[in-house]
Amino acid sequence: MLSRVKIQNFKSIRDATLTFHYAQKKAPNGYEKLPVHPFIESAGMRLVPCMALYGPNASGKTAVLHAIASLVSFAQTNRPGFNPPAFFRPFLLKRLEPRTTRIELEWTDAEHRFCYAAAVTEDRITEETLSADGKLKFRLQEGSLALTSEEGRIAVEQGLRLQCFDARTKKQLRPALPVIAENFPGYDVEINLAHRSLTTRIRHFDESLPPETGVALLADTFDLPTEAEREAAALALIAKYLQKLDLRIRRVEMRKTPKPVAALPSEVLPFLPAFTGNGVLSMSPGTVFTTFHLAEDGAEIPFEFETESAGTRKLFGLLAFLLTVVRTGGTVLADDFDQSLHPALLHEIVKLFQVREYNDRKSQFVFTLHNTELLASDRLSVSEVAFVSQSGFRGTQVRRLSDFEDVRNVDNFRKRYLTGCYGAIPSPFI
Repeated sequence: MLSRVKIQNFKSIRDATLTFHYAQKKAPNGYEKLPVHPFIESAGMRLVPCMALYGPNASGKTAVLHAIASLVSFAQTNRPGFNPPAFFRPFLLKRLEPRTTRIELEWTDAEHRFCYAAAVTEDRITEETLSADGKLKFRLQEGSLALTSEEGRIAVEQGLRLQCFDARTKKQLRPALPVIAENFPGYDVEINLAHRSLTTRIRHFDESLPPETGVALLADTFDLPTEAEREAAALALIAKYLQKLDLRIRRVEMRKTPKPVAALPSEVLPFLPAFTGNGVLSMSPGTVFTTFHLAEDGAEIPFEFETESAGTRKLFGLLAFLLTVVRTGGTVLADDFDQSLHPALLHEIVKLFQVREYNDRKSQFVFTLHNTELLASDRLSVSEVAFVSQSGFRGTQVRRLSDFEDVRNVDNFRKRYLTGCYGAIPSPFI
């Protein structure tokens, strides 16, 4: 579960910190037996199961999620070279010195507390640090290297010098965390756990991802002997929740077909393996989804997935990610959570993480939205709402609802937000 993210000089953000701690001074009486989680205890901390980010368009809500996702992606990159566009996105309204993007993330897993930070410029990695349970595991900073586990340290240090640094300029061009975890797995158990946790338990739902990506993730959570059985179980679970959310889909089928090479973007062809002479790339199948609706006579009528509404298609892909995290633990990030979805659905989806019956794996949901219906209900507590605003040359500002004085869970957050009590609203006039 996420406990804190600190973002510096990234997109619209000059310097912002968001924490995920339970902010009320006192826990509710008998909270252990309440049907809804007021918080989830993890590694000795009380962390919120949900965090909703509200704010006007172009305020920086998406940038907060992208910063987290960028650091996760950075930690997955175990290949030579450095790709600054994937991470280096400096604040452009005012030149900041040093011209460095830095992101620091704290999270918990298996009762461990981890903190991982990385800083990059347009031509190198200037800092990379990992600590576990408050103890430094390694630090790389402008060419200097410090490892704290002594056994095997010399070999790992030599390996990092060879694989992560340019021999001529001494610049770090490759992240150290994936190199240590994957190339030196016997060096430090906590480094391995941090890497595995960061790269597999924080999921970023992006609507541009094909739905089969989410289905594959969810299928891997089932302990069944064949891939086909796991995929069928995943589709059945998604269909079950689609029905719970009042959609008329009875079931979903998935069919894989070889995808012709000619149908793929030309820029990806150099990276593909050899293909058969008939121009069919059997190693990269296309996926076709078919939904089935119940007709008046009781028959199941097939529909092409693409003919379903935008909201239905979005909900299908979103559920695959959400259910994956609910079943395994971890955190899922979703931008524009409310887009194309009815407000009544938002209430029910959030319950996957707040209701104890569903969330028994310490799962967490972090999302951005504009729809204020959740603020008018008792679904979100003062600890589970943050307001994001843009303040010109100061950049994006993030304030949690609990930071404001005299705010209580019984307040109508929606009314006070829309009347400007918390800021983070536009001032439109036509």
